[in-house]
Amino acid sequence: MGKILTIDIDLLKEIGIQLFNTFILIFVLSKFLYNPVVKFMKKREEKIKTELANANEISQKVNELKKEYDLKMQNAKKESATILDDARRRALENENFIIEDARNEADLLKKKTQSDIEKFKEQVKDEIRHETILVATEMAKKIVKVSISDKQKEKILDETIKEMENLKWLA
Repeated sequence: MGKILTIDIDLLKEIGIQLFNTFILIFVLSKFLYNPVVKFMKKREEKIKTELANANEISQKVNELKKEYDLKMQNAKKESATILDDARRRALENENFIIEDARNEADLLKKKTQSDIEKFKEQVKDEIRHETILVATEMAKKIVKVSISDKQKEKILDETIKEMENLKWLA
């Protein structure tokens, strides 16, 4: 039986040529395909890392802005509550001032009206006294003309006037 594998020069040449072709193929593929793909993948990886870093920075900035916004909103709510409380307090003060002022004006008006009423009462009393004196005088004149002398008439008139002046007049 024959040998299955015999190594001769032609086989070695063919193996050498095949190895040389394989190395050339590896070199060409490495130069034109593998290295550009590796460079492309590295660039892509760097780009993705950069974008992730940017996204993290943006996310942190957004979180900071959100915290700042929340803080400003809380401050605005507190400030608006303070402003509303102050406005309510001032409104109550104004209300109390207006009520007190109205009470004072009412008291003054009441006192003035009372004073006017008293003056009017005094004026009416004086007028009634005066009219009564006039009526009494006229009556006394008529009575005196008929039955009494002039001296007695004057005496009666003087006494009547004195009595009327001493009377308390009620209105």
